[in-house]
Amino acid sequence: MKRVAIICLDTFRHKNTIQLEIMNQVGYYYDVFVTDSAVKQQLYFASCSKNNRLIMLQSNFLLRLKQLFLFLKHNRYKLNHIEVYVGGRFTIFYLLLAKMFHVKVLVVERGDIQFLFQRNWLLKKFYIYVYRNADLVWYKEPYMQQILKNIKVENTYFIPNSVKIVDGDNNNHKIDFLWVNRNTKERNVNWLLKYAHMRNNQYVCILGISNKQDGMNEELMNLISKSNSFNNLVIRDYTDPMPYIKQAKFFILISENFVFGNYALLEAMAYGLVPIVTKTKYTDLIVQDKLNGITFDYDINSFFQAMDYANSLNDEDYNLLSKNAKNYLKLNYSIENWQNKVNDLYKEIKTVV
Repeated sequence: MKRVAIICLDTFRHKNTIQLEIMNQVGYYYDVFVTDSAVKQQLYFASCSKNNRLIMLQSNFLLRLKQLFLFLKHNRYKLNHIEVYVGGRFTIFYLLLAKMFHVKVLVVERGDIQFLFQRNWLLKKFYIYVYRNADLVWYKEPYMQQILKNIKVENTYFIPNSVKIVDGDNNNHKIDFLWVNRNTKERNVNWLLKYAHMRNNQYVCILGISNKQDGMNEELMNLISKSNSFNNLVIRDYTDPMPYIKQAKFFILISENFVFGNYALLEAMAYGLVPIVTKTKYTDLIVQDKLNGITFDYDINSFFQAMDYANSLNDEDYNLLSKNAKNYLKLNYSIENWQNKVNDLYKEIKTVV
C-alpha cells in the first residue's frame, strides 16, 4: 500500500473525492490534513476507502509543526510523497519538514500562482522558494506554464482537471442559469445580476457570493439588495453546487483572463449543462462557440447577447449543444486518461533526484 499526504486543505469537499476514489483503484491511499472542522466534509470523506484518513491540523502554529514533524517521522518510509498548495501561509515550513525526512514534495498548483505578484515581498519570496525547491510542480491550467518558467521553475507536469461523465440526459431544468464561483472583480457577477433584473422571467441561481468577501463593492451590494424583490433570483454563499447543477440548464463563467479547467465548469458540462463562457486564450480547448457551448467577448454587451442567444435556443438546438458538451469531455478529459497521467506522475516523483 502506497500513501500520499495532502497538506493542507481548508475543507474536504465533493470535488476532492475524485482524486481519492480514482487513485485508490491503483493502490494509492491518502492522509488528508484539513483546517476546517465542518461536519459535511466527513460525509464526503466517508464515501472513500477506509484506508484513507482525514486528519485535523492543529490551529496553533507550533503545535501544527510538531504534529507534522511526528507524522513525517513515523510515516516517512510509507509515503510516496506529500502534496502541498503554495497559497497556504505555512507551506514553506511543510516543505522544509519534508526535506528534513527526505520525503518527496509535489506542489499542486490550483491557481494560487496568478496572484503571486500581488503578495507582499516576503510572502512572494516564500512562494517562489517553495515552487523552486519542490521535487515536481503539478499545474492544471496552460497559462501557468509561462509564469512558472518566468520564476525559473523547471520540474513541472501538466495534468488538467477531470470529472466523471454522467450517463443519461439532464431534463430536470428548474434553474435556467447557474453561476458558481468566488466573487472577484474579473468574474463580474454584477453583469449577471443586471441581466436577471432586465429579464426577470428567467430563473437564475448564483452560488459563492458573501458580504464578507473582498470583491464586494457598493454597486454589487446595491444589485444584491434590489435582487431581494425577485422571486426567481437566488443568491447564496458558497455551498455544494451539485444539487443545483443537477437542476440547471446553462452554466455561466465570466473571466477576463482564463477559462479552461475550472472544476465547477467541468462538473456542469459532465451533467450536460451548456456552458456560457468568456472567450480567452485557452477557452477553445474546452468550449467552442455554437458547437458545445456559447462564448462571448469580455464586455457586458457581448455577455447580454450571449444570454439572449441562449434564451432563443429551441429544444433541438439546446439538446445538441448539451450532448456535444458531454461528449467533448468524454473524449478529451476522461477519468481514465487522468488516472493514467497521475499514476505516471506519482511514479516519476520517486525518481527525481
